[in-house]
Amino acid sequence: MFIVYKSNKLNTLLSIASKIIEKKPLDNIFEKEIFVNDNAILFQYLNIFIANNNGISSNLKLFHPNDFIWKLFKYCLCKKNLKKTFKESTMTLKIMKILNKKKTFKHINITSNKIKKFKFSFLMANIFKKYLFYRPDWINLWEKKQNISIFDKSDEWQMKLWREMIKNDDENIHLSRYHFSNLFYSFQESLNLEVIKRYLPNRCFIISSFALTPSYMQILKKISIYINIYFLYITPSKNNALKNSLMNLWGQYELYYKLYMTDSKKMKIINNFKQNKENNLLNNIKNDLLKDNILKKKD
Repeated sequence: MFIVYKSNKLNTLLSIASKIIEKKPLDNIFEKEIFVNDNAILFQYLNIFIANNNGISSNLKLFHPNDFIWKLFKYCLCKKNLKKTFKESTMTLKIMKILNKKKTFKHINITSNKIKKFKFSFLMANIFKKYLFYRPDWINLWEKKQNISIFDKSDEWQMKLWREMIKNDDENIHLSRYHFSNLFYSFQESLNLEVIKRYLPNRCFIISSFALTPSYMQILKKISIYINIYFLYITPSKNNALKNSLMNLWGQYELYYKLYMTDSKKMKIINNFKQNKENNLLNNIKNDLLKDNILKKKD
């Protein structure tokens, strides 16, 4: 089950987590309570918060979203020796070596200046890294040697560069054939109940963060069929009808999660919004956001 708790207060969400831990203890006392977030300082605060509420805080484990997903790949796909080789540094070196070949990518206007060549290679490595996590479908099609219609012909060099990069014809720079894109599709296809019982935790708590990519959300949604995932989602607005231009970005953030959660077959949304009681400027602004009372500035 994918259970979403929405609130405008972090402490409200953490209080919900501490109550779940207290009232529904895990069957195995040695099993860790899993929290997924990219902020280690928040995890320190969480430990203190749970200790104050429950009397003790123990056996909690924090995973960065990247590490949590990678661990799922390693164990659920039975690839315990899996290594991350598609790093920016490795890809940068590989692209530089490709560009040094005389007959390769002549249309890429890179001079013999090594600094410019390095900057271009680093830029492309960064772009490819984003493609892996945000556009795994593109990478998947590229490796199947299928073109993507959204690309102009002038941009096809990116596809060719990727195909050239993943060729392991360099003994000094070896890229594993396992990267996020193909692992993502393998995970979607091969997950089964026996593997779930052996390797996945009984439950985990996800604290919303910008580090959760659409692909990560799809994976979490996939495993929520078998285990309980508590998604602690903090948002300043109750109705998601933000009209202020300053809050448009947050509105896009709301839509981003909504797109990847609403089509889940087993999902429940629970609202826990609370008005701020202390009368001060900051709390008045927060309460206006909560009620969607902040309007567009008049011209």
